Amino acid sequence: MPDFGLADGPAGSEAQPVATPLTPEQQLLNALAGATAGVPIVTETGIRAVPEAAYSAASGRSCRWVSVTFPGVAPERRLACGGQEGWHWAPSVMVQGDQ
Repeated sequence: MPDFGLADGPAGSEAQPVATPLTPEQQLLNALAGATAGVPIVTETGIRAVPEAAYSAASGRSCRWVSVTFPGVAPERRLACGGQEGWHWAPSVMVQGDQ
């Protein structure tokens, strides 16, 4: 039987949704909401991020550039944005030299 993320409750009760555990990357993205610019964030799995100052984007979301280093991978600068739906990586529309 497929697992649809529902937990079996006591006999006669309805199944309740089970929260999916956050990945280390999702935990990092969630931490960006209250992070201080320039202060590194390091996850238990070794992802290191240094957020820049947050700004209000035209979309109404809060965005910030983040220097991210995943274990074993060269550092990269990524754009993260958040709002009511939570934080996520956003595509950069900037030309590499404009960043």
